[in-house]
Amino acid sequence: MRRILQSRINPRYLRIFGILAILLASLGSVGHAVQAETGFQFNNLDVIYTFGQQVSFRAQYKPVDLAKKVFLFFQPAGEDTRLIEIPLNPQGVVDYSYDLTTHYLRPFSRTEFWFQAELADGEKVESPKQAFDYIDNRQTWQSLDNGSIQVNWLNGDKFFGQDALNSAASGAKKASSIFPGQNLSGLRIYLYESAAAMQAALNNGQPSWAVGQTSPDLGIIIVSIAPGVDQQLEMDRQIPHEIMHYLLYVLVKDGYQNIPLWLNEGLASISETYANPDYQRALTKAVADEGLLPLNSLCGSFPQDASNAFLAYAQSDSFVHFLQDKFSNNGLLNLVQAYQNGYSCEEGIVAATGSSLSQLDYRWRQESLGVDTGSLAVQNMLPFLLIAGILVLVPLSVAGIVVLNRGKS
Repeated sequence: MRRILQSRINPRYLRIFGILAILLASLGSVGHAVQAETGFQFNNLDVIYTFGQQVSFRAQYKPVDLAKKVFLFFQPAGEDTRLIEIPLNPQGVVDYSYDLTTHYLRPFSRTEFWFQAELADGEKVESPKQAFDYIDNRQTWQSLDNGSIQVNWLNGDKFFGQDALNSAASGAKKASSIFPGQNLSGLRIYLYESAAAMQAALNNGQPSWAVGQTSPDLGIIIVSIAPGVDQQLEMDRQIPHEIMHYLLYVLVKDGYQNIPLWLNEGLASISETYANPDYQRALTKAVADEGLLPLNSLCGSFPQDASNAFLAYAQSDSFVHFLQDKFSNNGLLNLVQAYQNGYSCEEGIVAATGSSLSQLDYRWRQESLGVDTGSLAVQNMLPFLLIAGILVLVPLSVAGIVVLNRGKS
C-alpha cells in the first residue's frame, strides 16, 4: 500500500514540500536565536491567592545578573493597570504578595498579569501574559448552565440550582421583552446563602439591606438566596431584577453610569417576575404621612437608611410603571438612549418625553397614587408665597409709618 501511495505523489510536490519544511525550520531557528541572543527570560509564572486576604504573584528569571530592575504589571478587568517594582532576588525568584485587605479586587473578576525586566544594557524583556479568575474559593461551587447563562451556588442540591437557572431564563425573557435584541450570553450568576455572607465576600461597603449586586462590565451577578420554602419567590425577585441591570449595560455600554438611579432601579423592579406587595404598602403610608421623596433627589443615589431606601425602590418601581403606561416600551428605550447620549437627569426626560421630571412627578402622584397635587403645589409654593408676602407687606408697613408720622407733624 505504501508503494502505491508513493507512486501517485508528483515529484514536483515533494520538492515544494521539502522547500516549505526548510523554511519553517529556518523560521523556528531564527526565533530560537533571538531568545538566545537576549539570554534573559521569565519562567514558571504562577499566582496563588487567599480570598479576601492576599494574592501572590510568582515567577523565576535568569540569568540573574542581567536584571537591573524587575516590574510586575497586573490589570483587573475593567480597571487601570497596576505597576509594582519587585526587589531583585539573588536566586532570580519572584514571590510578591499583594494585600487584598487594603487594595480591593472585585470578586469573580479576571486579572491579567505579566512581568518586565530592565537589563543592564537598557533592553526591556517582558514575560508572556497570564490570567486568573478571582473566585471565592473558600467553598466549592456547584454549577449549571443553559448555554448562555451559568448559575453557581454553594448550598442546596441540583434542584435548587435548576430553579435558579429557570428564574434566570425567565428573567432574561422578560427583560428582553422590554428591550429586545440584546445578547445576554456569557452571564454568570453566583448565589450566596445570606445577605451577610454575600456582603462579607464583596467587602465593598454595601449597605446592610443590600441583597444583590451586579458587575455588568464583568457579566457577573451576585445574589443572596437560601434554600428553603421561600427560595423560588426570592429567585423570581432577585435574579430577574439583577438581569435587567446587566441588560441595560449591554444596551448602552459606557452610558450605563449616566442612567439615573430611579430609572435603573425602576426598570429592574418592573422586570421582577411578581410585583412586590410591600411596595404598595410603603407608598400608601408615605402618601398618608406626606413623606414621598422628590424624584429629582433619586437621580444619583438612594437614602442609606433601610426604610427610606425601600421607599425609593417603591417609588422608582411605580414611576417607571407609570412611564411605561404613558409612553410604552419604545418611550422607555428613548429615555434610556437620551441618558446614553449624555443628558443630565432633568434634560434626558425632557428630551425623551417633552415634559420635565417635576411635571411627570406631579402627574404620577395624582394618577397613580391619588395625591391631591393642587394642595401639594400650594405646599411647595408656600415658601415663595411667604417671601412674596413679606416683600409686599414690608413696603406697605413703611409707607403706613411715614403717613402716620406726617399726620403727627
